[in-house]
Amino acid sequence: ERPVIIKAYMIMWIVFFLLSMFIFFLNAPNISVGTICTEVIYIAHNVYTILLCHSFYKQLNTREEV
Repeated sequence: ERPVIIKAYMIMWIVFFLLSMFIFFLNAPNISVGTICTEVIYIAHNVYTILLCHSFYKQLNTREEV
């Protein structure tokens, strides 16, 4: 993988995550407790994925060419 592809994917994921959180907090008063719990798990999964992509991107940038 090239670092540019990973960086573009990470930026797209962050934008999608921020938009989905914005919509979630706009609609939070109108949804049930089960949906809120599911959204909290979804938010945690997205944060984990963003951190994983970031560490993978850093690893690709520091890798020595053989």
